[in-house]
Amino acid sequence: MNLAQLHERLRLEIARRIDRGLLTGTVLARQTGLQSSHISNFLHRKRKLSLAAIDRILAAQMLSIEDLLPARHARAAEASSFES
Repeated sequence: MNLAQLHERLRLEIARRIDRGLLTGTVLARQTGLQSSHISNFLHRKRKLSLAAIDRILAAQMLSIEDLLPARHARAAEASSFES
């Protein structure tokens, strides 16, 4: 997965949490210290996030990059970690 794919998967996960009522853009902004407008632009695909901002969102939402991997990649990563 490249950075653009990671960015999009994070956006989709955050949008899913907002749609389910588990999160709001305002709460995410407070959790991360980012401005609400920055979160909104990210969610509406108007702007990209920096790596630092991605890290802040992942930490605030207790997510890891592995959580954003497609199922087949996650299974392959698990299999290789068991082999080590």
